[in-house]
Amino acid sequence: GNTPKDNYFSRKTMSKGYSQVDDANLIDTHISNRQHTQVQISWKNIRIATNPKKGSSKVILNSVSGSVMPGQFLSILGASGAGKTTLLNFLSGRLISKNLQKGGEILINGQSKDKLKKFQSFAAYVQQDDIMFQTLSVRECLEFSAKLKLNGPHEDKMRRVDEIIDELRLNKCQNTKIGGPLVKGVSGGERKRTSIGVELITDPYLVFLDEPTTGLDSFTATSVMETLKELAGKGKTIIQTIHQPNSDMFEIFDRLMLMAKGE
Repeated sequence: GNTPKDNYFSRKTMSKGYSQVDDANLIDTHISNRQHTQVQISWKNIRIATNPKKGSSKVILNSVSGSVMPGQFLSILGASGAGKTTLLNFLSGRLISKNLQKGGEILINGQSKDKLKKFQSFAAYVQQDDIMFQTLSVRECLEFSAKLKLNGPHEDKMRRVDEIIDELRLNKCQNTKIGGPLVKGVSGGERKRTSIGVELITDPYLVFLDEPTTGLDSFTATSVMETLKELAGKGKTIIQTIHQPNSDMFEIFDRLMLMAKGE
């Protein structure tokens, strides 16, 4: 079957909302053909513990449950070491260490995530550290991502880049270099929005972000949160971890999940 990137340019219609399909294969097919564009994710009794060769096991997550509906923006809040990133990595399929005991269930539109073969094709993960080429411009970074991740004619890939630039309000800085310690470049907020854009190029339904406000001042961090809220408003399911939100941000989040010591 085709992946979303194969069908991205040929889709004609998109039904709003998602259908509750009984069969995981049908969910794979529907999502691949972009017959529904929204994803509900829920998790029940997630338990993760270390599995040492010697000594006793340490529990990292203990019976954690939750859910996010399409169009919702969930923030997972907790101090360092609370288990936020471990939960995010487990939900997104990035926790692949063999030295961990894992338990619990993740459901996508009511079906077990383990049965879905194409989960990674409709989910995106934005890392805490923005890893981009310092000498490329914002537009060049997005074009590189489009060429890497999308199939179809060059013109359609560039059209998708234009859409992302508009959607994430990157118009003014699109020709500015990303920059770094030795290269003058874009602002922290522009850099973070570019990093988000690199992952949004495939138009994922489900977006995970690991502490996207790290290193940003309060005003810029709030601006990035507003951008994520807008994405959720278009039907995407947004899940992020956050360490120290300012007071303005609490009005932006749809849901807040508090974590402490793995619970």
